[in-house]
Amino acid sequence: MAAATLKGFGLETTETQRVVDVMAQSFNATSLDLEKFSVAISTVAPAAKSAGFSLEETTTLVGVLADRGLDASVAGTSLRSMFQDLAKTGMTLDEALDMIQGSTNKNATAFELFGERAASAGIILAENRDEIDRVTVSLNEAGGAADK
Repeated sequence: MAAATLKGFGLETTETQRVVDVMAQSFNATSLDLEKFSVAISTVAPAAKSAGFSLEETTTLVGVLADRGLDASVAGTSLRSMFQDLAKTGMTLDEALDMIQGSTNKNATAFELFGERAASAGIILAENRDEIDRVTVSLNEAGGAADK
C-alpha cells in the first residue's frame, strides 16, 4: 500500500517512511484502517496530486469523511469528483466549503458545486472544518508514528 500511495502522489521512494507514518497516525486519529485507507487513497490520489493536495491533507479529508460514516469507496470517489469539479470552476476547496457553510440551503449549494455524487461529502467537509484542521496538524506531525 505504501508503494501504491507513493506512486499515486508522485512521491520518491525516499518518502516511504513519511507515507507509513501518515498511515499509522491516520489509523489513530480517525476511523481509517488499512483497508479503508487503501480503497479511498487509490481512488483519489491522482486527482488530489493534480489539485495540489498533499498526502496529509488528502488523508485528512478521507479520514473525516470516514469518521462521519462514508464508506471508503464513496469517500475516495466523492473527493476525486470534487477535485475534478473544482478544477473546472477554478475554485479552491476552501472557497467551495465556505459557500456551502454559508448557504441557507446547503444541499442545493453542494449539489450545484459537486453534483449528486459528491454533494454529501461536500456538506460533511464544510461542517467539520475544525476537525479537518485538527487532523491535518496531527498528520503533519506524524513523523515516527509507525514506530510508536
